[in-house]
Amino acid sequence: MAFPKKGGRHRRILLATADRSSTAYLGSALSRAGIPYSDVTNRQLAAARDLPHSPAVVFAASLRHGPAQLTIADRYAAADIPVVVWSSGEGPATGDREAWLLDRLLEQAGALSCAELPVLLEALRIIRHLRQPSSDPLRLRGRTTPLLRRFAAALVRQGVQLAHRSAAHSAWSVGVDQKNHLVLAAGTTKGLTLADPSISASSIALLSARWSTTRPTPDEPIIPPNEEVAMIACPPPRLLSESASKRLGACFGITAGPERLCRSATEAVRFASTLDAPVVLKIVKPKLTDKLAGGAVQTDVHGPSAVRRVYHRLDALGKSSPPTKALGVLVALQISGGARLWLTMEDHRRWGRLVLIGAGDRPVEPAEFVVRAPATSAQVSLALSRGPLTGDRDSRQKLARSIARFSQMIDQLRSSIGRAEIHPLVATADFDEARALDMLIEIAPPD
Repeated sequence: MAFPKKGGRHRRILLATADRSSTAYLGSALSRAGIPYSDVTNRQLAAARDLPHSPAVVFAASLRHGPAQLTIADRYAAADIPVVVWSSGEGPATGDREAWLLDRLLEQAGALSCAELPVLLEALRIIRHLRQPSSDPLRLRGRTTPLLRRFAAALVRQGVQLAHRSAAHSAWSVGVDQKNHLVLAAGTTKGLTLADPSISASSIALLSARWSTTRPTPDEPIIPPNEEVAMIACPPPRLLSESASKRLGACFGITAGPERLCRSATEAVRFASTLDAPVVLKIVKPKLTDKLAGGAVQTDVHGPSAVRRVYHRLDALGKSSPPTKALGVLVALQISGGARLWLTMEDHRRWGRLVLIGAGDRPVEPAEFVVRAPATSAQVSLALSRGPLTGDRDSRQKLARSIARFSQMIDQLRSSIGRAEIHPLVATADFDEARALDMLIEIAPPD
């Protein structure tokens, strides 16, 4: 989010009223911090035709006013007016799930969400300073170099890159470089003084994580082949096989691993030999939801004789187990390691269609991340950056692209899909895109 230095006489923060107690508390905190503000209603902000020239909008997240607050965050963040939210700080496991969902969806809409009030107030001070027509860089004044080192170390821990870290300087400034990135540099220029290193570091990290020259543009829309989608996603309502689910996902750019549906042991052996690596064999049949529980999957299969033996066992199991006949045995490259996530779709009564995301191979409540469909890859990447996801930045971008495509699929097929899952979605250095190793889609009854 760019913070343009606009002129004008409206230099007050806009405080949107939500719950009376939290709004009053937040207003008192702004006054004590010396930050001028004006009270406005959520309805005024959401319905305004001409957006006001204000340094920022701030409010306390409120479930009662959640839909209006999402509209405010989307409109004002798109117009480069920072929206800062005092969030609940609830976690999905120990706190209020509804409040946690609202916090994450406000972030997806472009808001800066923070549960720590001192950090939020410091961020507002920095925003007001940087949006002045001719503002000097931010500055930390310190009498000793250990204080400066502590500030620099805190910034590094928060993921903010430093332009300079020489212990020879007694004053460091924080500003915006030519690429519109927040940087910390040595210097003696005047500017806004940052008092507490740890609070300042958290505030700058909050801004830096969402600081870019332009608001992220939507991904290129995916136009799936209508005939194939219509053939797979048509009534009657049913649970698709893994192969059919992956075919539908492939229409929206979701890539499966190297695999083939085989109908004979010879075909399975021939395909496995082309992979020259351990393989996984799975029964493929409609209405099969849990392959592990039914013994319908075998991992870590090596060599032609083992592939042939496992194929015959699974083929016999697929033919004998109800309720439907097996379509064959899927032979797939075994992909170990990498960054691994599971995805499930949820139709929420208040927030609409969501993608719940968690780390690991199988869905386990509670989810660690959430985005509302449809989401862009930039929005998904931002959501993933909040959690303890293993893997490097490249892996996160691969996962984000596939999750965004998953969200677009369930949005475009909103009335046709009643259930959609991927477990797991894996990103490794060996592949250009994340791979959906297992996928399940259920066709919903017609409206």
